[in-house]
Amino acid sequence: LSDLSGTPHALSEWDGHTVLLNFWATWCAPCRREIPLLNKISSEFAPKNVKIVGIAVDFSEDVTTYLKDNPIKYSVLVGEQDGLDAAKAFGVSSMAFPFTVLIDAKGDVVTVHLGELHEQSLRRVLGITEQLETGKTSLQAARVAINAALQDATPAH
Repeated sequence: LSDLSGTPHALSEWDGHTVLLNFWATWCAPCRREIPLLNKISSEFAPKNVKIVGIAVDFSEDVTTYLKDNPIKYSVLVGEQDGLDAAKAFGVSSMAFPFTVLIDAKGDVVTVHLGELHEQSLRRVLGITEQLETGKTSLQAARVAINAALQDATPAH
């Protein structure tokens, strides 16, 4: 997929990092609610080898307009049909947004989460991922723990 300047990027650019691919759209209210959290997590977890990549399944012009008033501090790629094709490559056939794909530093898909992320559960997920990356847990055990953490996800009020 390409960034807003039209430069294409491959997922392999983030090899060796934990990657959170967040699929979103400018017209999606839960997507817009996630962005401040993802900005915060991106800054905080960058030293821990975590990269967030936003994939806007939207028109480039709409994303550019949206970003003028709503800055995103992590990489943003844009794809209309290409974005839908990327989603399908991760097994997401229904286009309900947002959804997030977590990939470990070895390139394994750890989980695909449909729905809005919330801070408490996202922090738990990243803690489990850190255990995976340091060899303190297996991929299978991490998947189970992460899916449980995401099932328990409730927004803090």
